[in-house]
Amino acid sequence: MEPLLHSLRFKLLILTILLVGITQFGTVVTTAIMAEDDAVRQAQANLSLGEALFNELMRGRSRSMVQSVTATAEELSARADTKDRATWLAEESATIGAEFSLLLDNDGSVIATSDDSIADTWPDLVSRAGEDNIARSSMIIDGRFFEIVTVPVTNMMPDMWLSAGFEVDAALIDLFRERIGLDATIIGRIDNLPHVIGGSGAIDDTELDALISESAIIGATPIEIGGEHFLVKSRPFLHDSRELTVLLKAPLNQAIAPYRTLQFIALTIGVLALIIAIVGAARLSRGIRVPIERLKAAARRISDGDYSMPVGVRQNEELADLSAAINDMQSQIARREDRIVHEAHFDRLTGLPNHLPAIQSLDESIRKLYSMDGEISVMLISLSGFSDIRTSFGQAISDELLVTAAQQLRSMVPPDASLARLDGDEFLLIMESTDVTSAWTTAETIERMLATDLWNDTINIGANACIGISTFPHDGNNAEKLLSHAAMARQEARQAPERIAAYRTGTEEQVAMRLDILGSLQRGAREDEFKLYLQPKVRLADGAICGAEALIRWDHPTLGLLSPQEFVPIAEQTGNAALVSQWVLTAAVRECRRWIGEGIDLPVSVNLSGHDILNPDLPQTVINILREQNLDPACLMLEFAEQALCSDFELATVVLQSLRDLGIKISVDDFGTGHSSLAHIRNLPVDELKIDQSFVTELPDNRKDVAIVRAMIELAHSLGIEVLAEGVESRPAMSWLANMGCERAQGFLISRPMPAETFSQWVEHYSEDRTAYVSVIEAISP
Repeated sequence: MEPLLHSLRFKLLILTILLVGITQFGTVVTTAIMAEDDAVRQAQANLSLGEALFNELMRGRSRSMVQSVTATAEELSARADTKDRATWLAEESATIGAEFSLLLDNDGSVIATSDDSIADTWPDLVSRAGEDNIARSSMIIDGRFFEIVTVPVTNMMPDMWLSAGFEVDAALIDLFRERIGLDATIIGRIDNLPHVIGGSGAIDDTELDALISESAIIGATPIEIGGEHFLVKSRPFLHDSRELTVLLKAPLNQAIAPYRTLQFIALTIGVLALIIAIVGAARLSRGIRVPIERLKAAARRISDGDYSMPVGVRQNEELADLSAAINDMQSQIARREDRIVHEAHFDRLTGLPNHLPAIQSLDESIRKLYSMDGEISVMLISLSGFSDIRTSFGQAISDELLVTAAQQLRSMVPPDASLARLDGDEFLLIMESTDVTSAWTTAETIERMLATDLWNDTINIGANACIGISTFPHDGNNAEKLLSHAAMARQEARQAPERIAAYRTGTEEQVAMRLDILGSLQRGAREDEFKLYLQPKVRLADGAICGAEALIRWDHPTLGLLSPQEFVPIAEQTGNAALVSQWVLTAAVRECRRWIGEGIDLPVSVNLSGHDILNPDLPQTVINILREQNLDPACLMLEFAEQALCSDFELATVVLQSLRDLGIKISVDDFGTGHSSLAHIRNLPVDELKIDQSFVTELPDNRKDVAIVRAMIELAHSLGIEVLAEGVESRPAMSWLANMGCERAQGFLISRPMPAETFSQWVEHYSEDRTAYVSVIEAISP
């Protein structure tokens, strides 16, 4: 027995030393790895922040230099005398902080210079100016690096350009270090060889090319400079220049330093633990063999997930306290695992199953009913307004109301249905053996209940529920498709009056088309895929053409020719309305200017969105476009839908008045379909009301339309506003409108919208073709 005990003590001692040693070694190694990783992350974060600050600093510096040089160019253009320009340039260079200034002609030849040593031809400085008439570039002169800003000198004959050179030197490095909080080094190239212009820390010139290339390819690159470790990232000093490169450096040593103390403490603790373990193992080895065997067996059970059997060690045996602790640990682990499993499958707030068991339940139902010709209805319920409740009343009340909503849903769904909470205010209801009709009825009940019956001790409110429905097997044969289709239906329900929608075949194609349109809107404007169409207007008094309305079409490369109804609402919903409006306004003004050049003196009208009318910068945008095309503002009429005017009447009135003060005419489109009051119309600065085609198409046969249109015309005339009827498709309608005193008309009877390039020819043909002219006159005769 004694050899066995000795062998056990020896093994226990060795095991203790190994366990403690390995644990502490792992701790030290892990700490070192964590320290290194954390230091790199901190340095990368500092680099990202520093790069952002550097970009902002460069933009500000660029704006300042461009403004200074532009101001100097403007002052030069205002000088009456042309003598002693060199002295003047030298003085102005000192004023704006430039090393030198050059006055160039269009070929880049130097007309005057502030520094006689810099007298040559610089064609690149002028050619780089481009469309913006502003160029920033770098230049090497006598081994010194300069940033050159070139701007035109206006009102000078012949054309002249002013270039100012700002030296890139060590002083700029100090500015970067002060502003961005990182060490920086500027590297320039002379004869394609890199040279350090300025910066902290010595970097070997032979390593510069490799360092710049590597950091440009893989981003931040570690490097050792003067015994310190840094992360280095390179970026061009100027966007399109390779002569100057900036290296941004973030130190690693500072981030690692706090971990050195932690490693030392861990090592000290490890040594002490090892000593104590050896002493304890030597003293306890004789009486622990049997308890250890029991503890080992218990450990095996716990590792296998069996927490039912406690460790049996008598109180008078060694390790009795340890066995009690293991028993307590075992029970705690069991409870914690139960809680984790429960939280993994159930929502902690409402107690409902969450996404995972809901999907599993749906998959089970599908497998069960797959061959039984049964139906499953999936319902996604979204409660809108909870973000406002949370903002107004706080998180606690919002959670209470959400719990109330869950309880209400649970109380009214069928007993065999599965209810789950997915995310936020979204619930999932799965009902077996339920078709879409029954699901719709249940959805109506849910919507009514939630709209009136959410309350707690503080408030009593209703929630607007949006409900999307999909059914198995019609809308999908797996959980993923059913949920996806229910989500599409719910999105459609947001626009439905009843706020309930069932999935319709083809919705996926509509969503894909919507995404395609959204993703290519900016490209369409940039690459001139948009096309301008025009629909003429006639004056009812004599049948003469009196203008045209500009309409937009999109010749999409994959979707074909799209009408504005197919893409303008998407642009408005996603904040791209201004992009479309800017394009059609520019194209219409340009086209109108072309008519005038051809001898066709007609105004053009452009329909803008409700987003545009609430933009205070709209008047300035419009007048800039008119000035670019040299078009009289009186040739332009802007149309806005009636409902757009009413969303923010005060701001709309200010914007419209500003436009009218510029000489632009204003028209209210689709009049009669919105909700504007007579008081609003009376106070609006409006020149024209456009009667919506829904009131015109059945004239003069529809008595109700006759009464409505007559009232609209009389109202407009009493307010001093002219009237245009759109959607005129018959001669009787046109004749009746003329008799009622309506001033203008447009519609298919006159012409359908046509491509802008054919409009001039159409106008000429209309004017020359007596038959067409007489036909219009006859149409408006009593």
